[in-house]
Amino acid sequence: MHDLVNPLESVSSVLNLLVSGQLSDKSTKELVAAAQEELQHAFAVIHNTLDMARPSRDLQHLKLASIIDQALAVQTTRLQSHNVVIVKRYTTEGLLLCRASEIRQTITNLIGNAIDAMKSKRGGTVRIHLHQIGTVDGGPAYRVTIADEGTGIASEVQGRMFTPFVSTKGELGTGLGLWIVRGIVEKYGGHIRYRTRNDGKHQGTCFSFTLASRRESE
Repeated sequence: MHDLVNPLESVSSVLNLLVSGQLSDKSTKELVAAAQEELQHAFAVIHNTLDMARPSRDLQHLKLASIIDQALAVQTTRLQSHNVVIVKRYTTEGLLLCRASEIRQTITNLIGNAIDAMKSKRGGTVRIHLHQIGTVDGGPAYRVTIADEGTGIASEVQGRMFTPFVSTKGELGTGLGLWIVRGIVEKYGGHIRYRTRNDGKHQGTCFSFTLASRRESE
């Protein structure tokens, strides 16, 4: 619930300040921009939650590249406000038999985490790589890599990143995002891994996961 309550509380506070007339023109512009960002985040959470609650019964052949682009489009405001640049490298369109809602939630979560990791650094680059790695049961298998230039993951939580209710965001996180992501990836016969550095000179985190087509009966 923090993913919805915190953004909406922020927007409510901004609206109260606007109504009271306590803000200068510069402060108004900055706070409205922040409120827009928080609303964008809340809409993304709602959109993905509804998708997961009402998944399509039929699997579809969809392009992973297109799903990634859709997830990025939802994050446009957050990317711009935090000066985050996206660098994409797709060596395949990634045709996959899947449910779009599941894959979109996975991508959105990891991109959101990357943005959060770079907030304190006031920007940076997120690199997204998609390529085919072979076949599984006669169907294509792919790897997606999302790498940021953030502050890295604290050593005390590195071994528990995929455990429910473990979060690096304090009160701002539920600690369920990566646990859900791992469950989705494993549904598609894949696995998810990460590498992280926070030694001062070299910082950042790279998540990499694999996916193969679901069976028609699943």
